[in-house]
Amino acid sequence: MSVFENSLKTRLEAGAPAISMSVRLINSPTIVLAARAAGFHAFYIDLEHGTLTEAEAFRLCQAALPAGITPLVRIGAQGASAAAAAARALEHGAQGIIVPRAATVAELAPILEDCRFPPLGCRSLGRLVAHTGFSPRTTPDVAAEVDRATLVIVMLESRAAVEQADDFARLPGVDMLMLGSSDFLREAGAPGDYAAPALRKAITASAAACRRHGKWFALAGVKSDPGLIAFAAGEGAMLVSAGSDLECVVGKLGEQFALVTDAVASATIAPNTGARAPAALRRT
Repeated sequence: MSVFENSLKTRLEAGAPAISMSVRLINSPTIVLAARAAGFHAFYIDLEHGTLTEAEAFRLCQAALPAGITPLVRIGAQGASAAAAAARALEHGAQGIIVPRAATVAELAPILEDCRFPPLGCRSLGRLVAHTGFSPRTTPDVAAEVDRATLVIVMLESRAAVEQADDFARLPGVDMLMLGSSDFLREAGAPGDYAAPALRKAITASAAACRRHGKWFALAGVKSDPGLIAFAAGEGAMLVSAGSDLECVVGKLGEQFALVTDAVASATIAPNTGARAPAALRRT
């Protein structure tokens, strides 16, 4: 069979914006189908901040390939081990890698080499790979097909990284720059302040660098600020990360708890029951 389509990359190439989510908690393939049913175009397994193991991440990637939703992996390894971590994720079914905390071009070079096949890089390819459904190779250029279906995304999470956006964007093998808003604001001394002018300036500068070098721009960490998302889309953001499975679980549990708490606290106690108003449940 041929290589599974990277539907996210196909969408981006057609000029259509896309929405992704991150997976930090759920290790069941159920999350793959749930994300697709919700309408997401991609998800990324967060090995930097999440609880999933590599093996669990690889299983989710392989479940996603025939489901038509693009699986990405944000690697958690740093330094010398980052390249090997990226290569393993790609080997076992990821259709894209997100490299967090980019610092220098020199630091990225070995990662890019392990993410791309020759002549651009030195990525290896097993005889049977997830990207073809483990079918025997049917074309001599299967490596080229897998390479075309691979996305390499570099995260900018500091002012220094944004200042190097042009250097990162011009690198062969890089497809997209993603601004990590939460860490950027923390490093800029304005944690959680999504109205900070520095953030909008960073969005504008990063997006402009991507345009100059023919790369895509993405935004992460601003799921609850529609105005900022609209601003980023206007600047050219083609991919927006809309939160994580953990945030969805905590948020929905909080909504349900509030609903039941308000209902109980507003109850009219029937006379002669001996029951007392549940004041302890009332929200303050």
